[in-house]
Amino acid sequence: MGRSFNLFGAPMPSGGYVVSAIETTGLLAARAEAERIASHTRAALATLRTGLAAFGPDRRLLFANASFAELISLPIGFAEAGVGFTAMLAAMAERDEYSGADGVAFLAEQLAANRALPGSTRPLTAGRGRSST
Repeated sequence: MGRSFNLFGAPMPSGGYVVSAIETTGLLAARAEAERIASHTRAALATLRTGLAAFGPDRRLLFANASFAELISLPIGFAEAGVGFTAMLAAMAERDEYSGADGVAFLAEQLAANRALPGSTRPLTAGRGRSST
């Protein structure tokens, strides 16, 4: 790869102009490497049989893989970045898998959980029981 530069020009009050050149070779190489790593990461997440999701401090979904949505029976469109956690739980509450007393209790536990602390919940079968630690 050759060297890359950005040129910037600006007029001067006296009628002349200034040109500055900034080398961007390293920046472009770093961007290409980051894109390559992101592509590998997306491929790995897509093939995981483990469901994985991350939420921001505002409780909105940052990302989720397909297994996450499938494993917890999320309706289509609720595993998209930006969906709020509360909206996700409300959509799950509409599903048959969570219509029983155990499913309702599971969703209530998820809503009330202190996400600042580590924890785990294991629905035995969605809508049919759970185990919390």
